[in-house]
Amino acid sequence: MKLLSVSLARSIWLFPINDLNPRGRSLYFAIFAFLAQKYSFQKFPKTADDSDLQKGIKFEHGEFRGGTNNAVTVNATIYSDGIVVDMRSSTADADDFLVEALAAVSQEFYLPPITSFPVKKTYLSEVFVQTEHPLSLLNEKLGNFAHLLSTKIEGFGETHWETAGITFSIDQGIQPKPTPFRFERAGNVSFSDNRYYSVAPLKTEAHLELLNELELILLGNPYSD
Repeated sequence: MKLLSVSLARSIWLFPINDLNPRGRSLYFAIFAFLAQKYSFQKFPKTADDSDLQKGIKFEHGEFRGGTNNAVTVNATIYSDGIVVDMRSSTADADDFLVEALAAVSQEFYLPPITSFPVKKTYLSEVFVQTEHPLSLLNEKLGNFAHLLSTKIEGFGETHWETAGITFSIDQGIQPKPTPFRFERAGNVSFSDNRYYSVAPLKTEAHLELLNELELILLGNPYSD
């Protein structure tokens, strides 16, 4: 499995945002300006209209140096119940940004550290990968069905159909529910390119590890423990 690109690496930290400022000190715009300067955000809240926690307070096109010391673009949105950080490098970088940014705010403005209260963390990963073998190898019976489908389609000439994607999810009646895991052919490219898009409610590295296990299954090898 070859990684072609990370489309999204999202880290979501859930906690009551007011816990960061328990006494309601008039600091918000000072904090916004501090973060904008520290991370070179090109867009950040400057007025009350930009500062609605229900809609999300957005910081866009910032710069963060993660574990590799390479500058990566960072976007962050603050809500009343937590913070969402989006990158295109890894969720590890997104977590590192949150740790660093929140620690810097705590130190600069004498506010409680994020480590002083519980935080629930969730993730979302979107990647494009290239496989050595097509997804159609996954199940011979599905291949037979795809051939049957090919014989039934009218109005498009002779067509070749095959398994183009798989989805795994939990019971959709359960709340809260994570984003389903999807692995599907990328749009507008030839089947022969073996280019796939995948989304999963996982850290970036865990997502890539899972996709490697999927490729082992496509190759007919048992997955590793």
